[in-house]
Order: sequence, then C-alpha cells, then structure tokens
Amino acid sequence: MPRTHSLDNLRTFLTVLVILHHASIPYSGLGSWPYEPSPNSPSAEADLSTIVLILFNIINQTFSMALFFLISGYFSAMAAEKRGRRVFLKEKGMKLGVPCAVYSIFVAGFVEGIIAVVRDGAGWRYAVRRTAAKGVGVRGARGPVWYVGVVLVFDLVFAFTFYPQTKQDDTREAKPPAKTETQKPHISHLHDRYIFSALAASALATFLLRTRWPIGTTFTPLGVDVGFLPQYIVYYATGIYAHRALRTELHRLVPRFSIRVPRALTAVRTMLAVLLVTIYTAFTFTFLFMRREADLLGGFNILAAWYAVFNETLVFLICVALLRLFGEGDWAKRKWSVALGREGWEVDVARWGYAAFLVHGPVVVGVQSQTSSPPLITSTIQPPSPSTGASTPTTPTNTAANKYAPTTCATALTPSLSTSPTAP
Repeated sequence: MPRTHSLDNLRTFLTVLVILHHASIPYSGLGSWPYEPSPNSPSAEADLSTIVLILFNIINQTFSMALFFLISGYFSAMAAEKRGRRVFLKEKGMKLGVPCAVYSIFVAGFVEGIIAVVRDGAGWRYAVRRTAAKGVGVRGARGPVWYVGVVLVFDLVFAFTFYPQTKQDDTREAKPPAKTETQKPHISHLHDRYIFSALAASALATFLLRTRWPIGTTFTPLGVDVGFLPQYIVYYATGIYAHRALRTELHRLVPRFSIRVPRALTAVRTMLAVLLVTIYTAFTFTFLFMRREADLLGGFNILAAWYAVFNETLVFLICVALLRLFGEGDWAKRKWSVALGREGWEVDVARWGYAAFLVHGPVVVGVQSQTSSPPLITSTIQPPSPSTGASTPTTPTNTAANKYAPTTCATALTPSLSTSPTAP
C-alpha cells in the first residue's frame, strides 16, 4: 500500500498540538512542565484565558497521544514489510533509542539550567553543574521523550512476537509478499464488535489501574503515566492490525455507516450516545452528590469509572473525525512545504516534524524564561534602632538569584553576627 502525505501531515499537526500543549502548561496549571511563572508575573494569576487553556489541555491530552501511537503502529507495520528484523531493530534503536537517551541524560538538566540563567539570573557554572547532576541521577526517560521510549518498547515487542517472517531478515531490504489475484477477500474496516470490545477493555483496564496508580503516577523507567498505558497499547496494536490484517488506510478503519447492523447501532453513533450518558452522569454525581474532584484521578469510585469511559469514548470520536478529515481532504493529501529565502528553497514540513518535537523543550522554555517577569525583589526591614527609633532598610535582595548563589561561611554566619549583643 503506497504511503501518502495524509498521515505525515496529520503527525505534523499533532506535533504542533503537543508543542502548544507544553507551552500552555505553565499558564493553565494543568500538567507538568519545568518552567513555572514567577510569583509576581501577571501570567501567574488565573483569569478567563486560564480556563480556556485548561479546556484545551484536557481535550488535547485526551486524543493526541493515542493518535500518535496509532500512526506509529501503522508505520512500524509498514516498515516491517520492507526491512528484515535486524535492520528494523537497528533503525529503531538509532531513531528512537539514541534521542531518548541523549535527551534524558543531557537535555533535561540543560532545560533547568536555562531557567536558572535566563529567568533567575544564576551563573553559567550553576547551569553546568545542574545539567551534570541531572545526567548522573537519570533513572529513565524524561520530558516529552517518554513517548519515544514507549514506542521503542512497543516496537521491540512487535519485532520479537508478530514480525512478518521473511527469508531476508539479515538483508537491507526485505521484499513484501507478492500480490496475487487469488488472495482471499477481506474486510477493509474494523468490525463493530472489535471497536466495542477494544474500547471496553481499555476503559476497564484504565479504571482498574487507576485504583492503584491514580493519574499522575509515572512508571519511572519509561516516564509514562500508568493510567493511560492501556489506551496506548490498544491504539498501537490497532495500527499494526490495520496495515497487516486489513490492508487499509487509517481513515477507512471506521466506515461512515454499517450494513451489518441497523444504522442506530453503528460504532460512531453508539459512542456518541455513550459520551452523552457519561457527561450527564458526571454532572449528576459531581453536583448532586458533591463528590470530590480528586476522585476523577483514580480510586474505586463512580467518577473514576466515568472518566475512564468518557476518555476512551471521546478519544475514539476525535480520532475518527481527524483521520477522515486528513484522509479525505485534498489539502491534506498534498505535501506540506514552506518556501524560504529569495531563492525559494522548499522545506518539507513533515520531514522536520520529529526534529521539532525533540528540540521544542529547550526552545519553549528559553522563550518562556526570556519573556517572564523579573524575579521578585524584596527588601528586609530591620527593627527600629533604640537610639533613633527609625527603621533601617537593608540592601534589596534578589530572592530568585540568591537561590542559586553559592553559600559561604561568611554569608551563613552574617545573621548571627549582626544580632550578637556584644562585639567579639
């Protein structure tokens, strides 16, 4: 099956969403990101824009990573037909394993060094020490490359379990199986029972895992949120299945209507009904029974069960809509490119999408730190002098900068010496 630009463009679109998601975390307060606004920064105060960013992050987190894993599984199955197992593993190790290790060891600490130097005014020596300390203490994937590490693990499992058997596993290129006219006909879309079973299993597994590991609990070696792992597995496996078994494009996985069951029972319409029921249930238990919002994060309660069903339902509907939008639109089938310079150099946007994903962390944090308000300046007021009765202000103190300043014996003893009743 020929590879079109639709999925490359969709992956570029998702990369932009991920960058915007991470850039908005400090101002929405929802999620984890190295940079935090200064306490005296206007962006640290909640307003209408904060609510908008919260809604954006919630919806974006619901579907973006699942769709990433679906596309990754599809492309891995496609690559497996062209390469032997050994070449496949080597290429995945170079493309996924090396960037994940480099970012986790060096870049994660460097990002914190950027914040210390640019925003807080610390010295470059501190930034170097901070980067080295983070590299020495690394225990797994850090930052956005957790996704790269998880995909690498999934690819390894696929390579040693369901990899297509060829006689050219040790060669550069493994020829795909020859097409014959006597191949058995197959259904080029998912059965409704597969969709319902997969989503139900994913929702149940998600709910059960979150009773022990609520949202925000990460599996240290990979840095992945345990509560979302069933969803990622289902969508990656669906990508493999779509190419290997169905031999179809992703936007054709779910048909517009089904001829096997009444139209009212098609997958999309059923999941829309489930979505409405779950939203109604959430409002009922939240406002009528005054359940805690923390129950959404996990535990054996009705809100945690609701959120597991709601999340799987919404991600399915959004993924189907985006896949159709990019798969059927002529604007999405063309190669996205940008002309630079007077010479009209053409830059393939999709080709540089992965590089943008890898380097966006330091770039976004650098811009955020540069545009942040100056660190908070405080003045220490000494008690009134017995002789004059007037208070004496001391030199203004940059609290953020002093946070990274080296502590010496003299500075550590200064308070005790100044309050000593008699001179030595």
